[in-house]
Amino acid sequence: MPVSLARKTLKEIRIIHGVFLLSTLLYIAVPIFAFKGRPRALPPIFPLGLGIVALGNLGIASYLRSCQLTPSSEALRNNQEDAAAAKQWRSGTIVSLVFCETIILFGLALRIKGVPWSVCGIFYAVGILFMLAWTPKLDLPPE
Repeated sequence: MPVSLARKTLKEIRIIHGVFLLSTLLYIAVPIFAFKGRPRALPPIFPLGLGIVALGNLGIASYLRSCQLTPSSEALRNNQEDAAAAKQWRSGTIVSLVFCETIILFGLALRIKGVPWSVCGIFYAVGILFMLAWTPKLDLPPE
């Protein structure tokens, strides 16, 4: 029995999601092994500014998810071979994962600049939590 386009797309996106999660582990390991120097004092406005930008990223990502994923997942639920809906669902999912990854990269940049883990860890945790919360899923009828 052939696999539907929606199921193929879901499988592809889950692989991409796994790669994003694995790259997060590398972003944690890089500053541990490559930057062992003493933390430098940065003005507190720097992490605060990146935190505001990160909140904006989450807002944009949430908006894009609601605009792209909700209608396309509904269309795929009704017709699993709808190529336009599969493309829109795929792109919406990837864009939201990229926004999560951006927040994690903010944490990496702060750590490289010498900001303590207690601050950088917040960026890592928020990015990882949203990436896990936004795990790709489609409510498809059983085959």
